[in-house]
Formats: sequence, structure tokens, C-alpha cells
Amino acid sequence: MSRRNREAVQAAFDAYYRGDMRRVAEFADPDLVVTQTAEMPDAETFHGRRGFIEAIDTWKEAWDDFRVERLSTRDIGDHVLTTVRQRARGKRSGVEVEGLFTFVFTLKAGRLVRWRMFADEENALEAVGLQPLQPAGRNDALSRPRPCPRRTRSPATCAGFRPSTSQASDGLRLSTSR
Repeated sequence: MSRRNREAVQAAFDAYYRGDMRRVAEFADPDLVVTQTAEMPDAETFHGRRGFIEAIDTWKEAWDDFRVERLSTRDIGDHVLTTVRQRARGKRSGVEVEGLFTFVFTLKAGRLVRWRMFADEENALEAVGLQPLQPAGRNDALSRPRPCPRRTRSPATCAGFRPSTSQASDGLRLSTSR
């Protein structure tokens, strides 16, 4: 089953890259639950196929020149962990940012029933019951991204994102945790 799940996630990403959102939605179970990363300001939970597309559209609307590159995918039982690099330019600020995120997709019968987003792989692994490996001498309290203050409105200020250039204009405080 795990190979089938990994293939379904791959096919959903391929459809997304082609801009075929109707096909992407076909991979979603009617009762799908999408949970945005807790570090994101005003993080939301979305429900169903319509919510699935809304979650994607809401995120993309904050950016100009938004790109997602899948870096790794592995299956763990009913879960598929996918780490991606997202690059974008803030619509309001013009600041170019990039960040690594790990998605946990939970599948049943080849359909997405849950999509959880994490600003780091460690939290994603813990969410599926695995203990992340800790490099020697690492201070975990200092290495984890801190949540964004709720008053912050730009997704560019989320933990996990960092400026892709040395510029940080418009008063944005961008995390450099990665």
C-alpha cells in the first residue's frame, strides 16, 4: 500500500505542476482535512475537496512568482512525508523568500484524507510517531523555528522562510532558522 500512496502523492504533485487543479482535487477524499503549519500567521484548517483547493489558492495568492520543488518523498505506513522547497516573492513587499517545508499526507484507499504542513521535518516525523535523529551537540530548543506572532499578516514572516537575497524590506522580520 505504501508504494501506491507514494505514487498517488507523486501524481497529485505532477497535476499541480501542470496546473490541472481539477485532477489534483480528484486525489482528495471528500472528507479531507488540511491543516496549515502552526508557525504560519492565522493558520487555518480546511475541509473537503473545495477546502483542499482553497488551502492551495489562499497560500499562492500571497505571492508573486510562487514555485514548489519536491525534494524528497518517503512513505511510512498510511503516511507519505514530502519535503519541498518553496520559493516566492511577496506580493506586497517584493521580498524574495525560500523555505523548506515538510508535508504529511495521510491516505486511505489511494485518496488523501489528511494533509498536515510543518515548518520542519522533525515535527512532521513526530506527527507520524517517529523520533527524529538529533545530530551530536544539537540544542533542540534553539534549533526549532518559533511561531510567528498572530499580528503578522505576511506569510513571508513564517518560521522556515528566509530571504533568498540579502534584502528584507517593508519591515518584514523573516526567520533565518534554516
